[in-house]
Amino acid sequence: MKYVHFVLMGALLMLASCSAQKKLHNRLVGRWNVNNYQDSFEGSRTNLDNAGSVEFGDDNRGIKDISFRAMQNYRDNAPFSWDNTSNTVTIHGDQSEFAKAWIVTTNKKKKQVWKSTNGRGGVQQITLSKP
Repeated sequence: MKYVHFVLMGALLMLASCSAQKKLHNRLVGRWNVNNYQDSFEGSRTNLDNAGSVEFGDDNRGIKDISFRAMQNYRDNAPFSWDNTSNTVTIHGDQSEFAKAWIVTTNKKKKQVWKSTNGRGGVQQITLSKP
């Protein structure tokens, strides 16, 4: 009997996880403004506002239209593919700063906040909002 309860609990947990994954997928579909992008590394922080937009398609494809000026002009308007779990979004594609796995720290209908690392000790945060 305990085995049956264990199997049922596992199945319910998997269904809840799949449902959270699907909810995030559906929520992401559409155009998002890049309100803020922060890059922190060894005590310094770059903070960029209104850096462009990102569009996520229901077919797990999208397009970035990001541009800003920090130390130099940066432009990223390349297509990408993407996938997600219940609490992560992974951008696949070219060698851009955004093509990596992101942890979703805020998941709302009109606001997303994601964090990631660059593999060299830096932490990035991106804040997206629906127009």
